[in-house]
Amino acid sequence: MLDYISVLCHSSIKINRGKVIYIDPYNINNNYNDADIIFITHDHYDHYSEEDIGKIKKR
Repeated sequence: MLDYISVLCHSSIKINRGKVIYIDPYNINNNYNDADIIFITHDHYDHYSEEDIGKIKKR
């Protein structure tokens, strides 16, 4: 049931079920560029990282 949810690092979560959703992307190792939706819970460095958002947002 939870095969489509991945904990990437710390509080960073990826949900891939029809749409690709990231929550607090942080410490992303690859350029996935597949995010349909990105949620940021607050502005701490390990929850809001512009560098990591750049690795997941669609071009």
